[in-house]
Amino acid sequence: MEKDLKIADRLLEEKKYDDCIHFLGNLHNKTNPEVCWRQARVMFMQLHGGTTKPTKHEARAQLTTALDRIHAGLVTDGHNADCLTVGGSPISVHPTNFYCSQWNGIIVDHLSKLEGGNERTKTAFKTHDLWQVSITRTNTPPSRAILFYGLICLIFETDWSIDQRLNTIGNPVQSAYHNTYSVTMELELKEADKLVQEDKYSECVIFLGSLQDKNNPEVCWRQARVMFLQRGCVQISRTYTTLFPVDKASAKPGKQEVRAQLTTAMERIKVGLDADGNNANCLTWNGILIDRLSKLEGVNERIKNAFKIHDLWQKALEIDPKNYLANNCLGIWCYEVSDLPDIKRSLAKTFFTKPPTSSYEEASALTYLNRCEELAPKKLVGNLLTLAKCHYRLKNKDQARVFCQAVMEFKATGYDVIETQAEAKHLLKKL
Repeated sequence: MEKDLKIADRLLEEKKYDDCIHFLGNLHNKTNPEVCWRQARVMFMQLHGGTTKPTKHEARAQLTTALDRIHAGLVTDGHNADCLTVGGSPISVHPTNFYCSQWNGIIVDHLSKLEGGNERTKTAFKTHDLWQVSITRTNTPPSRAILFYGLICLIFETDWSIDQRLNTIGNPVQSAYHNTYSVTMELELKEADKLVQEDKYSECVIFLGSLQDKNNPEVCWRQARVMFLQRGCVQISRTYTTLFPVDKASAKPGKQEVRAQLTTAMERIKVGLDADGNNANCLTWNGILIDRLSKLEGVNERIKNAFKIHDLWQKALEIDPKNYLANNCLGIWCYEVSDLPDIKRSLAKTFFTKPPTSSYEEASALTYLNRCEELAPKKLVGNLLTLAKCHYRLKNKDQARVFCQAVMEFKATGYDVIETQAEAKHLLKKL
């Protein structure tokens, strides 16, 4: 079942709505709540993602079918006894399945919207209750429900005519939109981080893409991060709670596939930096993506961008000195510049009057690498390996051995970790 659900999520991410509907409709367990809410979701997305706007009749028919699927999921969920009624349809307000409850409220709200302001006002408290149930569920990501709750509060707060209609039904909703928005955004970001930690990259891409404030820098760098992680570009220990988990894929993706994904990620970073040029995480990921894309083009391109990426990471650290990823990036940059063979150093002279220079010592590479370890102990396998290499170059063999061993004991899977551990194993033979 889990594999089938991932296929459905991937089809939705690729906007293959008809294929997704057909695929979910052919699954054996059609009343499983996880299948039902996904069916409702794709029907909803199909309405909003088409090239032509559907008529009111078409939208009503599609959303009614979607609501039927939600009800099927709620029946299976076993908590449909306490119901509200919207247009003659029973609505469970006590489901245990977070997403069924969430999409229940979304679809009810959109159906009432088709009937006009009066109908939406009448159902306001009902949809509010559905989302509030989602918000109060334990061990579930509540933020999207809070988002819709916040949006409806915004409508009530800014639309005078709706406010007047609310007064006719008594006890109107009272809201402080700015506080709601702030809490909403914080929880949305936490949910995105949680999806990444659980390796649910496709789900995270869809989730971030559905947020209202897509140009928020905090959303943009997270979109870039998950696209980067989807290609297995970063590997992190699973023994620690971290924002950068392991890609389980063992196969290394093709160059064209990586280039396309990272280019899209770069576009999101540019949007984030346009909104806030001093966002430390946007600056850090901008440097990472430029560096990775340069690597795909070869040594010449990477050398050309050497100063640019250094300055991006340096600026990120000036803004946020505790940014361990920026410390890691600068540490590796300093090591690689220090370790440039003569032929590459000569090549660098063709691009710069003064080629980039650095050293292994405390003044540069080790300073950043050690700082990264202080902020995030044994989280980044690349940081551990580069520390081992630095100590090897400085002839600190005991220290080099310690960090090589840490790489070998790194609890993670994925092609990047395999390659890093192979390099550490080779280095150990020299010690």
